[in-house]
Order: sequence, then C-alpha cells, then structure tokens
Amino acid sequence: MGLSIKVANAQWFQTKGPEGGRINCFVMHEKNIYLGTDGGVFVSSDSGSNWSKLSKGLENYSVYAIAIKGDKFFAGSSSGLFLSADKGVTWKPVNNGLTNRNVRALLIKDTTIFIGIYGGVGGGVFLSADNGDTWTKTSSGSYNLSTVNSLSLMGNQVFAGASAGVYQYSDADTTWTAHPTLKSLNIQSLLVSGSKMFAGSFYSAGGGMFMSPDSGKTWTPINNGLKNINIQAITASGGDVYAGTYGGGVYWSSDNGTNWIEVNNGLKNADIQALMHSGGSVLAGSYGGGVMVSSDKGKNWKVSNKGLLSHSVYALCKTGNDLYAATSTDGMYLSIDHGENWSSLYGGIKDFNVHQVAASGNNVFAGNDSGLFFSNDKGENWLLLDKNLTNKNIRVLAFNSTHVFVGTNAQLLVLGNNGSNWTAIPGIGACNSIVTSGTGVFVGTDNGIFWSNDNGKTWTSVNNGLTNKLVISMAIGGTRLYALTFGGLFVSEDTGKSWIYEAKNMPDQNYFSVLACDENSVFAANRADVFYLSNTGWRSIQHDLPYKRVTSLLINGPNIFAGTEYGGIWWRPISSLKTAIPIVKDNIPGFNMYPNPNSGVFSITNVSQMASVCIFNVFGEKVYEVSNFGSDNAFEIDISFLSKGVYFVHITQNSIVLTEKLILR
Repeated sequence: MGLSIKVANAQWFQTKGPEGGRINCFVMHEKNIYLGTDGGVFVSSDSGSNWSKLSKGLENYSVYAIAIKGDKFFAGSSSGLFLSADKGVTWKPVNNGLTNRNVRALLIKDTTIFIGIYGGVGGGVFLSADNGDTWTKTSSGSYNLSTVNSLSLMGNQVFAGASAGVYQYSDADTTWTAHPTLKSLNIQSLLVSGSKMFAGSFYSAGGGMFMSPDSGKTWTPINNGLKNINIQAITASGGDVYAGTYGGGVYWSSDNGTNWIEVNNGLKNADIQALMHSGGSVLAGSYGGGVMVSSDKGKNWKVSNKGLLSHSVYALCKTGNDLYAATSTDGMYLSIDHGENWSSLYGGIKDFNVHQVAASGNNVFAGNDSGLFFSNDKGENWLLLDKNLTNKNIRVLAFNSTHVFVGTNAQLLVLGNNGSNWTAIPGIGACNSIVTSGTGVFVGTDNGIFWSNDNGKTWTSVNNGLTNKLVISMAIGGTRLYALTFGGLFVSEDTGKSWIYEAKNMPDQNYFSVLACDENSVFAANRADVFYLSNTGWRSIQHDLPYKRVTSLLINGPNIFAGTEYGGIWWRPISSLKTAIPIVKDNIPGFNMYPNPNSGVFSITNVSQMASVCIFNVFGEKVYEVSNFGSDNAFEIDISFLSKGVYFVHITQNSIVLTEKLILR
C-alpha cells in the first residue's frame, strides 16, 4: 500500500495582476535582465518577455541600483545595501558602518564596491573592500557631495553624478574633485559610451543633456530637439543615444546627442526612470507603468510586464463579479474573473495615483489629487466631475442610487443626481471614511462619526460610547456597523446610536488603518500585519504574506483580498482561518511520538496502515497530512520545511483519535 502525503499550507496566493510597477534600474548579466523595483528584484531570461521575482529578504524595499561581482549580487535599496550569494534568490543586509542607508547608486571597480548615498547627514560615497562587511566614507573635501544619484566608471576613473554636479574620484588621495562646468546642476544620470560621457540633469536651470569627449574635463550642452530637459536615464549603443525624461517620455539621437527626436509611440507611461540597450532592443522602465520595449529604435513601444507584480494597491472594491483596484502609480485595473487576472483601465484619468474607487453595476467612481472621475462603462472611458469642486484632493468616496459623497482632506462634498454642482457640508471637516446604506450615510472624521438619513441634507453626530473619536475606517457587515479608531475597534448594532468597544486583545491599536467585514468576518490591517477577528479575539494571519504593508482589504465571497504596498494583490480562503484544532484525548495503545521537541523530523509508533495524521499550526490551519502507512511499526515524518514553533499532531486510527503537542526548534 502506497503512502499518501499532502502538504496543506493554508496561505496567501498572489494574483496574476495588476502587472507593472515602478522601475528604478536595469542590469544585464549572463543574458539575464535584472530589474530593481519598489517591490524588490525581478529577472527575465527571455529579453524581458517574462519576469519572475528574486526578492526573498527584499520584498519590502525599493531597489534603486544593482551590481554583480562574480557570483555575488548587490542591491542598493531604501534601507541599505543587500547581498545575495545565490544569484538573487535570497538577500541579506550588509550595512555595517552606514548611518544613512538610502543607497541610490552602486558600482564595482576591481575588488572595491562604491555606493552612493542619497541626501543629508550620512550621505556621500562609501566604499568597501570586503564585499560590504565594512564601509568607509570617501572624502569630498570642501565640495557638497551629500546627495549622490549615480556612479559610472570610465576606464579606471570613477565618476559621481550628484545634486551639485559631476565629481571625479582620485584613488591616490581618496578624494573627489568637482567639474566646475556642471557644479550648479542636479545630475541625475551618467553614462559612459566609448570615449564619450553623457550627463543628464533634473530640474536644473540651464540643464538638460551634456556630453564630454575628454573624460569629463570639458562638457558641452546637447539639447537640440529636447522638449523636456529633465533627464532621468540614459542609454547608448554606437551612435544611438536614448534619454528618458520626467513626463516627456523617450528621446533618441542617431548622432551622439547632436540632435534629438521624440520617440513615444505606444509608450504607456512618459515618466521614464531607467533605460537599457539589449541586443537590438531598448528597454524603458517607468514610474508605475512597468517595462516597455522597442525593437525599432524607439519608434514603437509595447508593454512587457508579464509576471512583474510590483504595484501598490490603495483601494479595492467589487460589484457583481467585477473587482476594481486603484494603484498608486498606474491608475485603475479591472478583473472579471474574481481577481485572478487584471486589465488596465485608462481612457482619460489624469494623474495615475488613484486613492479611492467605488462601483455599482457599470458605474465606477475613482478619486485622486486631480479630482473625481466617473465611468458608466466599467472604466473604459472616464469623465472628470470637477464643476464647482473646490478641493480636488479626494481621500474617500461612496455613492448610492442618487448621490455621490466625497471626502477630502478638508471637507465633505455631496453631488446630487443632476450631476451639476457640488455642495460642501459645513462643520464636518477632513473625512477618513464614508459608508452608505440606502439613503443613510456615515462619515468617519477626525472628530467622530456623522450620520445623515436624507442623502446628506442634514447631519447628526453619532458618537455615544465612542471613547476615541479619531475614526480611521468604517465598514458595514450585515446589520453591524464597524468603526476603526485610533483607539481600537467599535461596533454598533443600532445604526450608530450607540457604540461598544470590540478590541479583544487587538494589538498596536493606534496603528490600524484598513478595515473590511461582512456579516460573518472582520479583518483589519496595520502597518505590519493583517488580523482576523475570531471568537477568541484578534489573531495575525500575515505569517506567510511577504509584503508587510497592507493598504487595502476586500472580502469577495469566500476569500479575503489584500492590496499591498509594492507587492500587488494577494488572497486566501476565509474558511482556512476558521478551522478549529481538534483537541481530543483518546489513547492509542503503545503509541509514541519522538523526539519531541525536534528540528522537524520525528517518528510515531504503533499506528495501523489505515491511520491518518494531520498537523495543525497554532492558528488552526492544517499544514501537513499523511495517510496510508506501510506495515512498519514506526513511521518517520519530515516537516522540516515548516517554521519553528508549536504544532498539534492529530492522529485518527479506526474510531480512536488522539492529539499531541509538537515543538519544532
């Protein structure tokens, strides 16, 4: 009789979209292309057609620079330098001696690693000769080299692009020398191509593109044809030079920068932060739109984001079978298959940073810093509803069959069904949450909760029992109304007339910001965890969710969805959270389980061939199952792949059941 083993991890699963994200850098190594994103490192082995994540240990960090030295990979991030010894599969920090860890530039020269730190105290260029174990700050002398944007190597000379020009490093006296021609410019990017060096400035008077033919001794402006001179990225091949700009897309020069033409046909996002020439193609990395590839010198571009899941998802909502996601840098997305796949919705939304979304049927509203947008065709086309809208910083929104309610950072506004003018509601102030039920509307503010039962004509304060009035989020679950405040969770069963404190061991109550519920389940998230409200109180359910910052939650049928910061959308079955650990006390004659504690490998004795063993974690989730034992009296079980901690081993043999506690250490 064969052995049947099933690993039954109840866990989070990542959806296949939204695809894209913010791209900070490209690196080519052994025919593989590596991406630095705000959600870690990704790799492509097929020229950018498909991407896979290489970010264990880097999921929650923005990666700005990547460099490779033999079998060692280095990634400069918002939280320091990380090292991988297994080609990017896992990463560990190497920041000893760094007080400022905002690493924006990275370069390897022989056995020395140079990193550029961005801004303020502790900024500048540091070097390490021991693979990052220790760091030494280089001397900038009398020059201001505290904010470093880029590093480049020309021959044996190291150059730095900084907020105050271009600098050249001297190995002899370990100091930097500024090149006077560009000292007043914020140099964002540097590139060496053959005997020429190119420098691009960002938001600098008299700036743009510059070229040096003599190792940086002299610089000449080369801006003919450049309509946008805020240069964020440069790449070149032969005489072809490409410049990525802030908001102006890509420019191409066929004569080493003497003349430029705009090449943006098909470019999804015009904020270009990274460029790379690979074979006969050019790759452009954008602020939110992911990767775009051109095989005809920039004349035409196509999106190439398959597998690239690095968006921040600020809001989620559902209507029928449709799910909508609002992202921080790439506008709106729609899923028509319960969140498995997502498609991008453009059609007229200004400003891709969408804060909120609400939908019903074909009607969708999306709010951002440009105002409120409306679509009556599931997001295919959008109309800006800005007539008489004095404050366009949309923080929260909701609507019913006749009215739209919008909360800004200063006031509540109501739009009637004629759609002509907004009405500002006095006395409510900044809004943090809005929920509707029929003609009833609840608004959570910094000063408590307000209620209207006539579509916003009159308002009443409903704070009885609410001991903390800084209301962060609200939600309706069946007949219950929930309010998440700076002091914990409150619930009302009488339409807000009275509130009851519902903390039940809620940890770090001051930092919760996201709430979702239905008639059966309540979920909340803070800056580093997701919690589920069970019969015994709150418990963490984020132990296998790699992205710690959850920015939105949505209950969709049997599943809970979590929108994360820089990690896209994840989901898990709610039923897996409600599994009870079957604690029973029957005896199996001669049974033994040893060793206990152990490191993940243990044996059980005197179980029959037809016995079954289930192992549960402390959350009641089944993590392992085995049945159909052989004829041996003792059977070995290997669960060393599980994390250290307490587990419960549940054995069923005929009509006898037994549960034993197991400790992995």
